[in-house]
Amino acid sequence: MDYIIEKNKTIPSKQVVCKYPFPDMEKGDSFFYEGQRQTIAVYANHWANKFGGKFSVRKEGQGFRVFRVE
Repeated sequence: MDYIIEKNKTIPSKQVVCKYPFPDMEKGDSFFYEGQRQTIAVYANHWANKFGGKFSVRKEGQGFRVFRVE
């Protein structure tokens, strides 16, 4: 099989797929999460380390509220 070499092709941007709304959040935004605190805290920490930002998780009623603080 012969391959054709092409020059000056642009690389398409990666589509970030996330189960939670971290990609759409701006500083001051928050969302409610019903589940274990450790689960959402790990996701928030991973997102912050990989893509930037800072998140805070606080108990609210029967769940947790995740805030974007940076």
